Amino acid sequence: MYHSQIWAYQPLPKRPLVGYAPDIRSADAGTTSLLFLSLTWRDLEPEEGRYCFEGWERRLNFSRLRQGGQRLVFRLVLDYPGFKGSPALPAWLLERIPARSYVSPFGRGLAPDYTHPGLATAYRRLVLALGQAWGQDGLLSYIELGGLGHWGEWHQLASLGPLPQGDFAQHFYVDPWFQAFRSCRLCLRRSFAWLDPHRSYGFYHDELGDLAQTRVWLDELVQGGESFDGAQMRGLGRSGLERVCGGEWSSKCLWAPWNSELRAQMRDVGLSFLGPALPQNAETARLVEECLGYQLWLPQVQSVSSLLGTCLCLTWANQGLATFPFDWPVYLAWETWQGERGRSRLQVRLSQLRPGQRSWFFAWLPRPLLTYKSLRVSVEDPLAQKPLRIFSQRAEKGSGSLIL
Repeated sequence: MYHSQIWAYQPLPKRPLVGYAPDIRSADAGTTSLLFLSLTWRDLEPEEGRYCFEGWERRLNFSRLRQGGQRLVFRLVLDYPGFKGSPALPAWLLERIPARSYVSPFGRGLAPDYTHPGLATAYRRLVLALGQAWGQDGLLSYIELGGLGHWGEWHQLASLGPLPQGDFAQHFYVDPWFQAFRSCRLCLRRSFAWLDPHRSYGFYHDELGDLAQTRVWLDELVQGGESFDGAQMRGLGRSGLERVCGGEWSSKCLWAPWNSELRAQMRDVGLSFLGPALPQNAETARLVEECLGYQLWLPQVQSVSSLLGTCLCLTWANQGLATFPFDWPVYLAWETWQGERGRSRLQVRLSQLRPGQRSWFFAWLPRPLLTYKSLRVSVEDPLAQKPLRIFSQRAEKGSGSLIL
C-alpha cells in the first residue's frame, strides 16, 4: 500500500536559536528566543581565583531561561571604551600587567598588553573555568569569542599597537574556548590568516546595516587580503558566507530605511541572530527579522506498507536563509491502536539542510501502516528536553511535534 501526505509551507515567525537577541537586561528580554549577554573580566573574577558565575546565574535568572528554552549570545569584554565605571579588567590583574589609557571618538578606555604572558595565562584559566560553569548544557548557544580589542571586537586604535596574532593568539585566546565549550557556535570577528584551519569557526559582524562596511567585510571573508588594520585575512570563498552566524546593527544606521540593496545584502549574508543593537526603523526591523535563520519543514512524507512493515520517505526542506546551527536529535514517535508506544532517532543532520535545497531520509517501522494510531516527527531541545516548535508548515502539530 502506498500513501503520500503533502503540506504547504507557512513561515514560522518565532523559532529556537534564531532572531533578534536584545540585551538580557532590556525590556524585550522576555519576548525572544535569544538574548545577548556581555560581561567583563572584572564581572567574572573580581579577585584572583574567585569566580562569580553562580552570582550571575542567580542575578540573571538562568534557571528561568533554561525552563523557557531561551539561549544566550555571549561576549567577554576586556576593554570597554567610554564606560563610566571601573575598568573592564580586575584590579588584581592591573597590578601585574601593563595597560595604556587612551582617548577615542567613543570615549576614554584602558587597553591591556595582550601579549603579556601573565594576562594570556590568566585569560586561558578564566575561559576554562567559565566553560566548566556555563559550557556544559548549551545555554550559551553563540559565543563571540576572543574578547580582545575595543568591546572585544579584535580591533583597537593604531596608536595602541597590533593585537596578538599567530600561534600565541591561537593558543591563549582562541583554543581555550574550543576546549571549554562544546555545545555552541564559536564566532570570530574576522577570518584571520593565522587561524587554525581545522577548527570550525563561525563569524559575526558588528556593522550590519552599513552597506559599504558590510561589503568590505564580506569581501575579506570570501577573498581574503589585508584588512583595515594591516592584519592578513584568509579568503574562505563562498563557503565563508555559510559560516556567518550573526552580528549587530551599526549604530550609524539605526534609523536607516529599508531598500532593495539592503534586502539583497541581508539575504546574501544568511544570519541566524542579530543583537544587541537592532534597527529602530519599524519597517526595517520587521523585514530584517524575516531574513534571519532557518525555516525547516517537511513538504511531503511517503510510505510504502506491507505485512512486513512500513518504509517512510521524509522530504525535508529549508526555506530560510541560514542552516540550523546544531545537529539536535530528530525522533519518529509512534503509537499503535493497542496503546503501545515507542520512538526511534532518525539519521537527519539538521545542520546539513541547506537553504533552498531538499533532502530525503528514510525510516523503517516494523508493522503495517494501518497498525499505527499516530506517527509524529519531532526535534528535541537538549536543554529543555522537550520537542521544539520548529516546523514551518500548515499541518497538525502537537506539543511541538509534527503529526504525520
